[in-house]
Amino acid sequence: MKSLTSFILIVSAVCTGQAAEAQTSGLIGRWEHRFPGDSEGDIIVLRLEHDVIKGDYMGLEREGEHGLYYSATEIKDLEAVNGEIRFIVPSRNFFVKRPKNPAQANAWAKNPSGGSNEKLEFQGHLVNGKLELACSSKFGGCPDTHMAFLRRAKPNSKFQRMPTGAAEQ
Repeated sequence: MKSLTSFILIVSAVCTGQAAEAQTSGLIGRWEHRFPGDSEGDIIVLRLEHDVIKGDYMGLEREGEHGLYYSATEIKDLEAVNGEIRFIVPSRNFFVKRPKNPAQANAWAKNPSGGSNEKLEFQGHLVNGKLELACSSKFGGCPDTHMAFLRRAKPNSKFQRMPTGAAEQ
């Protein structure tokens, strides 16, 4: 009886892990949101590292008369549960050229063109193949209150398999 109970617990744990992976696997990939007329957009890259979902945010920072700037940072406090996702984009530096990833932004951090300490809080879910996210921030720093991200790269592409902090080739 003890062996049967142990077997059931192991099978249950494996099935629970597979269910959690299935919920997050639809989120894995490169996602992009563009405003009408933009030739490039805000990018979210979600990946699995040792069965934990991680991500990066490469943003367009529209600073009115000061122009367009770019940022790249690791996503913080990322949770993906029951088809819902939530995360925080922390403080970030702004650059006149788009960093390829957070590692490159960190390398350029000695000479930023500006920055923001404002946290952007995102939450949402997949709807008909789009990553529908609501954005909120204390001082109105979100690009928009609702953003629909489209998948721009397949989960098995080279971009998603890069080790954390590696430069894109």
